[in-house]
Amino acid sequence: MLNCDGEVFKVGNRVNRINWTDEYSVGVSKLDEQHQMIVTMINKLSANHEDGHQYEPDQEILSKMVEYAELHLKYEEMLMKKHGYPDFDQHKESHGDFIIARIQLTSATDGLIPKNT
Repeated sequence: MLNCDGEVFKVGNRVNRINWTDEYSVGVSKLDEQHQMIVTMINKLSANHEDGHQYEPDQEILSKMVEYAELHLKYEEMLMKKHGYPDFDQHKESHGDFIIARIQLTSATDGLIPKNT
């Protein structure tokens, strides 16, 4: 499972590419697809750093990634609740860590990331 420790979202940090492997799979194809999309967005941010930000501002990439991730988290929580996922509360708490990182990112980028929540 991929974890968000907040570090990848800190402005000014170098973003390392993530190579998707089967060890990240949660065994639910829709969730795996969504996780892979988030990995793709992280990799796009990494490539943007490597290319000297020639094509798209970081804030634009981050904004799209945050928006997508928030939709994914809502979907994932709905699915977990529907199927009685045994560690739902603990997993939902990890989503809270993402939300905290997002708030910090929004503050650090002077509100350039839209506040949808």
